[in-house]
Amino acid sequence: MDAPCGAVVAPNLEGLDHKQCANQDQNDPAADADELILGVARRVMDELLVHDLGTVEVAQSQLRPRGQREACKDQQDGQQLATVHRVMMQPGKRTDKRMGGDMQQAWSGRSVLVTGASHGIGRATAEAFARRGAAVVVHYGADRTAAEEVVRGIASAGGRAWALGADLATAEACRELVARSWELAGPLSSAALCHGIVRRGGWENVDETAWDDVLAINLKAVFFTTQALAVRMREAGGGSLVLVASMRALEGAPSSPHYAAAKAGVVSLAKSAARAFAPTVRVNALSPGYVDTRLQAGLSAEQRERILEGIPLARMASPDEIARSIVALAGDELSYVTGQTILADGGRI
Repeated sequence: MDAPCGAVVAPNLEGLDHKQCANQDQNDPAADADELILGVARRVMDELLVHDLGTVEVAQSQLRPRGQREACKDQQDGQQLATVHRVMMQPGKRTDKRMGGDMQQAWSGRSVLVTGASHGIGRATAEAFARRGAAVVVHYGADRTAAEEVVRGIASAGGRAWALGADLATAEACRELVARSWELAGPLSSAALCHGIVRRGGWENVDETAWDDVLAINLKAVFFTTQALAVRMREAGGGSLVLVASMRALEGAPSSPHYAAAKAGVVSLAKSAARAFAPTVRVNALSPGYVDTRLQAGLSAEQRERILEGIPLARMASPDEIARSIVALAGDELSYVTGQTILADGGRI
C-alpha cells in the first residue's frame, strides 16, 4: 500500500525470522543477538524513505529487544544499537526520561494536532499530549529539523508522532494541513493552535505588508484551521479545540498593535466557534502572559527586571506550565467549559 504523501515509509521487516532471533539469543546472548539487532538497524536506516513534503514518522515495529544488553565494546556499535532500540520500541512503553510521565493515561488512543509545535509553547504542548498517551501531529512552519527532533523525542519515549510542514498563510494550506493530519493520525480528538508570528515596530512603522503578514498567520490561519477541524470533528462525533491567544488581546500592545488586534480576534473566534459547533465540539482560548521562550532571549537584564516587577508571581511562565493549561482545557476534566478565554499571566492583568 502506498504511504501518505510526505510520510516516512516504515521499514519492511517481513524477512526477519522472530524464532531465529530467539534462537540466536539463546546460543550467544552477548554476540549473536547484538549482531542481529545491528543488522536490523542497518535495514531500518536503509529503508526509511523521506518524501519531499515534510512529514516524518519515526518507524515502529513489533520486535522488542530482549532485556538489558551488555555495553558494546565499540562506541559506534553502541550508538547504532541504541538507535534501533528507540526506533523499534512499541508504543506505550516509556524509555526516555526527558519526556517523563506515564504514556498510558487519559489521552491514550486519541490523536491531536498541535500547530507551531517546533518551538516554545507549541513544542511543550505536543510533548505534554504525548506524555498522556496521545498520538501527535507536530506542525511546523519553517524549522523542519526542530520538528523532527520533537517527533523523535516522542517516539523515543514510546509515543507516536508525525512532523508536518505547512505555511498557513492561505485558507487552502490550512485545510490541507487538517486533511493530511486526519490521513496520518486518524480522526483527531483535539487540536491546539499555537502558531503565530510577532512583528514589532510601533504604530508609525506598521505598513500594509506587516499588517497583512501578521493577520494572515495569527488570525486568518486560526479561523480557517478551526473551521476545517471543527467541521470534521462534528461529523466524527465531537472534539475539542484550544486557540492560543495572548494577554495582549486584553491589554493591547503599543509596540505591535497588529499582533494585539489579531490575538483579540482569536479570543472572539473562540467564542463564536464554541457557539457555532456546540454541543459536539468545545472551543476555548488560552491567553498566556510572558513565557520564557526564545522570544524573550533578546531582553536585557534591566528589561527583564521591569517585566517581572509587573507580575505578581514575579517570574515568567515556563512553556510546560502553559502546555499543561492547554491540555487541561482540551481534556475531559473540563468537559463543561466552552467559549471561554483562560488568562495565564501570573496575575499581571
